[in-house]
Amino acid sequence: MKKLFFASLLILFLGSNSTAQFYKIDKAKIDMGGNLGTNLLLGETSLSSSKPSPNLGFYFLYRNSDKLAFKLQLGYGQLQTKLFGFNIKTSMIPVELIGMYSIANIKSLSPFVHAGFGIMNFSVNSSPRYFDGLFIGGAGFNMPISPKLSFLLTADFRYTTGDGFNGVIGGMNDGYFSLQAGLSYHLSSPQTTHEKKPVIQKTETLANRPSSKSSSSTQSQTAKNDDVYLELIQLRSKIEKLQDDVDKKNAQVEELKTLIKIKNDKISLLESQVAGVSDRTGSSQASQGTSQYGAQRSGRSTANVQGALPEATQRTSVVKQRYDNALKNFNAHNYRAAIMELTELSNENPTHKLASNFYYWIGESYYGLKNYTAAIEAFQSIAKYSDSPKSDDALLMTGICHLKLGDNSKANEKFSELLQKYPNSEYANKARNYLKIIKTQLTS
Repeated sequence: MKKLFFASLLILFLGSNSTAQFYKIDKAKIDMGGNLGTNLLLGETSLSSSKPSPNLGFYFLYRNSDKLAFKLQLGYGQLQTKLFGFNIKTSMIPVELIGMYSIANIKSLSPFVHAGFGIMNFSVNSSPRYFDGLFIGGAGFNMPISPKLSFLLTADFRYTTGDGFNGVIGGMNDGYFSLQAGLSYHLSSPQTTHEKKPVIQKTETLANRPSSKSSSSTQSQTAKNDDVYLELIQLRSKIEKLQDDVDKKNAQVEELKTLIKIKNDKISLLESQVAGVSDRTGSSQASQGTSQYGAQRSGRSTANVQGALPEATQRTSVVKQRYDNALKNFNAHNYRAAIMELTELSNENPTHKLASNFYYWIGESYYGLKNYTAAIEAFQSIAKYSDSPKSDDALLMTGICHLKLGDNSKANEKFSELLQKYPNSEYANKARNYLKIIKTQLTS
């Protein structure tokens, strides 16, 4: 008993002042180990009548976290006492399940409390063997002593559910004190508290090799340099992450710039169309006034002159007014009304000179509603008009819609088609930028 106690103290002292402070047990890991110890029976007899008796055990320990662990142990032990002048010897084979909860972490030591239960098969002297239950409670500590080994010391009281351990039935149930010390072997690699430092290659010459007197200061300076180098590596890693974030933001900015350019083009087109309508309206009014004056002089009515205007001209004017009204709805973000008007125009005027424009703004309206699939279908309808001024616009927007749907392959195909068919398009640079973004995403 004394030898076991002093051995435990020696291991504790050596471990806490050497390599044990450099290691920390993983949060979730299975250990296996064994222990030796001593038991002291407490029953109808006093503690002074009991003799310290040996015990040993083999266990598996599962660390659920840095606070909680569970131990399953199979053991063998003895209990010895003197009762009425007779020596009573009990041998037992316990199977125990114990929960261990860490209450602190003092440098390399981890003190804990534990509780559990078990079942055992035992025999008193030469009597037949019996089964009995155990309730266990106590405390201990765990101390890592190497990358693979830990020292485990526990002390507890084990209360039995029966009263036959000392060969006498009657009075209080039996119990016994148990002290156990052992070693745990970590089945997975431990996690050290210090990260592995990068190896710094240095070239030494006789001129710069430190002397023995300055070796300690040189080593200290080297350690500081290593820490600075490690911080530099960590800083570079953060900078690279920030650079990636900046690249993504730049890609989003480029997309917004493209959309702004498209909107500006639309505004310019609308302004030119409004100016054209104003000019034609003024000319029409002037011509109408002249016609009315001439009709009055010749004795003809104004209605007859207006009736003489070509029907195609009147129809074109109506289509233009409806088209302008649809664009007003689009600019007011009234996309559904714009889609309805433009769809009717495209169905009623499939060969009109603005027919491809109808489909294009239908696609833009669906894009505004974030219905990218319908927008793609509308943009693709422009391919029916080989001379459409909106062909390159439609290819660019089709590619953007595919990007929104997460189909980088289709988007890549449309941007490439734009560059192939319209290399001098005002949207060529935008298409190249999108192709670079797609390539970056595919390779990252």
